[in-house]
Amino acid sequence: MALDKESFNCALFEWYSKSGRVLPWQKEHDPYRIFVAVVMLQQTQVATMIPYYQRFISVLPTIKDLAETSDEMLLKLWEGLGYYSRARNLKSAAQIIMKEQGGIFPKDYDTLIRLPGIGDYSAGAILSIAFQAPFEAIDGNLYRIFSRILGIERPINDPVLRRQVSTWVKQLLPKDRPGDFNQALMDLGATICTANTAPACACCPFMAGCMAHQKGIEKDIPKRKAKALKKAETRTVFVILNDGKLALRKRDAEGLLGGMWEFPNREGELTFEAAKMQLAAWKITPTSIRKLPSLFHHFSHITWKLIGLKVIASFHAPETGFTWVSRETLQQIMSLPKAFSILLEAMDDSDSMEAKSEEEILTTLT
Repeated sequence: MALDKESFNCALFEWYSKSGRVLPWQKEHDPYRIFVAVVMLQQTQVATMIPYYQRFISVLPTIKDLAETSDEMLLKLWEGLGYYSRARNLKSAAQIIMKEQGGIFPKDYDTLIRLPGIGDYSAGAILSIAFQAPFEAIDGNLYRIFSRILGIERPINDPVLRRQVSTWVKQLLPKDRPGDFNQALMDLGATICTANTAPACACCPFMAGCMAHQKGIEKDIPKRKAKALKKAETRTVFVILNDGKLALRKRDAEGLLGGMWEFPNREGELTFEAAKMQLAAWKITPTSIRKLPSLFHHFSHITWKLIGLKVIASFHAPETGFTWVSRETLQQIMSLPKAFSILLEAMDDSDSMEAKSEEEILTTLT
């Protein structure tokens, strides 16, 4: 199928002017704000991301503020968004821009692509939206839209599909409105030519010429390869309270949730006796141990089954190595990943119910 550049863009921009989304970072062509938005939108949907973006910008309104903020504040602002390496890359990139570019956001592709966390899509989106530079921004939305319009019955990660879509996007990209072109297609993919729900073909400006729609296979395109099964891991997590404070420790800098705070935990599902032995090894003297509801937390490549234990401690040795913080401090200052914060929610819910007897606890843990 041949796509005519002039008619395609005319239909796209007419739809965009009437139905496109109005997003906070579009109001000003501020490259810093667009940079933050583009990085936040990696792996995160717009509706979820907007309140995080607004809070982030209110606290760190300039690239200098981002470069100078503490890691603790950065992760607190990012708390709940997941994929925390994005936040660290964001700060590292800001520091490089301050040091090497005098705080002036780079306008050229070669400089931008060398920044941490910036790939082809992010660079194209930033340059086209902030500077109206003629760069395409091809993501899953565009692969899906064009595979349907062109009737390409291949998996979305197939190199042939990606080359075909890339060729068409480059040909269709208007030199005078590249930012609007990229944003319009993002909006079309997010609101009309959707991935996880039936596409709203009746509202699509390209319905008449869409090969997938003509064949009635729009729900089946793009094809998807079967996902590999996620690795499963069970962890016993200790929510330890002493004198109104919670025990936290920092994870290793490298690896999953690197450098973030966590509740003390052990791999595997511990028996009641093993849990008491672990607390003794940490020099924690418990007055009660209560099992919390088992929970699951899904990462991109692994699923954790979390066996939560609420521990009331009558004593802890100063050399335990834990940091003891109040709920207020944890809420206001420190960042706790969702994988662990959900246990606090479970604990609060269970506290409203009658506590189990020690005999019942022993039964559930063995």
